[in-house]
Amino acid sequence: MTPSRPNNDYWISCPQFPNSPLMSRSVFHLGEVARRIFSLPRDRNLPTLVLDLDETVLHRPRGLLDKIGLYAWPSTDIGVPYSSFLPCIYRLRENFDIVAVTARWRFAEANTARWLSTRGLGGIPVIYAREIHPGDDSRVDFKASAIRFVREKGWNPVMGVGDRPSDLSAYVREGLSAMMVIHAEGSSESRAKEHLQSLLLIETQLLQDYPGAEVHYFGAKELQSLPGLRPGSLMSGGSPLWELVERKVTAEHALKRTTKKHVI
Repeated sequence: MTPSRPNNDYWISCPQFPNSPLMSRSVFHLGEVARRIFSLPRDRNLPTLVLDLDETVLHRPRGLLDKIGLYAWPSTDIGVPYSSFLPCIYRLRENFDIVAVTARWRFAEANTARWLSTRGLGGIPVIYAREIHPGDDSRVDFKASAIRFVREKGWNPVMGVGDRPSDLSAYVREGLSAMMVIHAEGSSESRAKEHLQSLLLIETQLLQDYPGAEVHYFGAKELQSLPGLRPGSLMSGGSPLWELVERKVTAEHALKRTTKKHVI
C-alpha cells in the first residue's frame, strides 16, 4: 500500500522500494501559493527566475530573537529588503515568472508569506526546506531538486539569484545562469572579499564539470582586484545592488531571445 503523503510535500522514492515509507524521504515543502499555482495547468510561456531569500533579497540580523521572530511569533517584519529590490522585482515580473526557493524550514511559511504579501509579492510561489539544513552541502541537493520540480511542472527556469555556494552549485548543476549577490550592503569590505573568495573556489570546481556555465557576481567595485575573478564577471558601480542585478538579468534574457531567433 502506498504510504499517505501530504500533498504539499515533494517526495523522492528509492527506485528499488517505490512504495516503502522507510525508503522515501520528503525533500521540500510547497507553500500555500505554490501548491495552488503548481496544481494549475501552465497558461503562459515566460522564462522563470529562481530567487533565494535571505541575504539575497533581504537582510536578517540572525541570532535567537531573529529565529523566534521567523518561526514562532506572527510578524511581517522578519528582514529588511535590500535597497531597490522591490521596484526591481516588480519590473522583472513583467517578463519573468518568479519562484523563491529558500532553505528556511517549512515552519517559516506563515511569516514569510506575510512578509511577501505586505510588500506586494504575495503571488510569488515559495518552496521551503522540509528538513533543517544547517550547512551548505545538503542544501545543494534540496535546491536542485526544487528546480527540477519547477521544470517538471512546465515552468522554464533559466536564471537563479542567490548568495551562498549552495545556490551557485544548484543553479549551475541545473543549467541556470547563476547571478550571485555579494554582501555589499551592510558588511565590511573584508567580509565581502571572503564571501566572493568562497564563491570563486566553488566556481572553479564547477567549471571543470560544467565548462559552459554562466556565473556573474554583483558587489562593490573594490572587489574587482580579487585574484581569480574572471574579467567582466563582477557587476559593480554606483547603482544599488539590485539595479545591477535587474540590468544583467534583463540583458541576458534579451541576448538569449535574440540568439534563439537567429538559430537556424
